[in-house]
Amino acid sequence: MSLPAETEILIIGAGPAGLSLATSLASHAIPFVLIDRLEARQTTSRAAAVHARTLEVLDRPGIANALVEAGRKILSVMMLDRDRELLHVDFAGLRSRFPFILTLPQSETEAILTRRLEALGGGIERGQEAIALSQDADSVRLTVRGSPVAVRARYVVGADGYHSMVRQACGIAFAPGTYAQSFILSDVHMDWPLLPDAM
Repeated sequence: MSLPAETEILIIGAGPAGLSLATSLASHAIPFVLIDRLEARQTTSRAAAVHARTLEVLDRPGIANALVEAGRKILSVMMLDRDRELLHVDFAGLRSRFPFILTLPQSETEAILTRRLEALGGGIERGQEAIALSQDADSVRLTVRGSPVAVRARYVVGADGYHSMVRQACGIAFAPGTYAQSFILSDVHMDWPLLPDAM
């Protein structure tokens, strides 16, 4: 699919951040183009927690309720040493309409955001990889791999993740780091003796 030569706002990256922004813009009828280098949405969990403040922000364009219905409310966090409880933090005291952490695979979060975006008349231009940026006094030009024409936008938003081309093009430093430990994220169903609404 060919991209328009011009747009008001160009969003690079259709993960949760890019989709949330696009949905908010669509709900206010602000013109934008949302591109993503992937041909299809990812289907793995990756991030799995949505916090109360995020739900408050996503409540404005009408997304929070669908997320809450699809996810699991975590009302407290516990730290254990085998069967001994070291810490128990309860979220009941949060001054929010969402006094919990919502667990929901990122793939489902993205699916819900995409459906809401489409219901508002927006969409994602997939298979469009941003490779270069340049700007003048009042606009930004984005070169997309395989496209003969650069897209001109008033604003470009980099929601393109850890290896952000936008951040690099703007000279914004981001010091990479790694953990000494190894982590495994797994999608499982299990029975256990602990509280079902605790993490």
